[in-house]
Amino acid sequence: MTESKQGGRLLGMLLLVHFALGLMVPYIMLHPVSRAGATFIESAAAVDGTMRLAMLMLFVGSACALAIAIRLWDLVGEQRWLALLVLALGVISFTLQLLEIAHWLSLLSISHAYASADPAGAAMLQAMAPAAYAIFRWVHYSHIFLAVLWLFSLYLAFHRTAAVPKLLSAAAMLGVPLHLVGIVLPVFAGYRMANPDMFGAPLGLATLVTALWLMWKGAGPIRSSRQT
Repeated sequence: MTESKQGGRLLGMLLLVHFALGLMVPYIMLHPVSRAGATFIESAAAVDGTMRLAMLMLFVGSACALAIAIRLWDLVGEQRWLALLVLALGVISFTLQLLEIAHWLSLLSISHAYASADPAGAAMLQAMAPAAYAIFRWVHYSHIFLAVLWLFSLYLAFHRTAAVPKLLSAAAMLGVPLHLVGIVLPVFAGYRMANPDMFGAPLGLATLVTALWLMWKGAGPIRSSRQT
């Protein structure tokens, strides 16, 4: 087995873990809290264990992005700028993930304080809940924005090095603007999009297929910059 195929299969496993733990499962677990708005203060403490487990999963999943960038360095041939781009966006995304985790835990702490507060304290905490949730929401979508840009840089690297079939990497890159227009930009630009989850599905499906392809086939022949 060639080094590129071994490295490609490791990339596939890391991408699958990143997809599952960094982008999907924890947010499904956290959905009741994230969609609760300011009323998180009444419900978050009741799912303390679920939230703490989800935070650990988010940390591990996001750290996989850094591991992917490091492993990619050995597979891009002379196109080192691709690995540097993936690493730079991965570091920024990981940093924002840590900030998001801190804000998730802040929501949990506020909910615990609310549950044990006297009436005056509970009223004060309830008054600050909308602001606390708004701050969390902006951090969350800022992280999602960078995570999606990181995925684009990764698929650009796969496309230019022919690590996976070009049709697959191109489809994944096309999924990025759909995700941004349907899920991320409505938050920042203030417009509503019907069925936003449908805009994220193509990128999610492409990521899953790419991870499984790499685990099955490994990375394809890496092309040098003079060949591109």
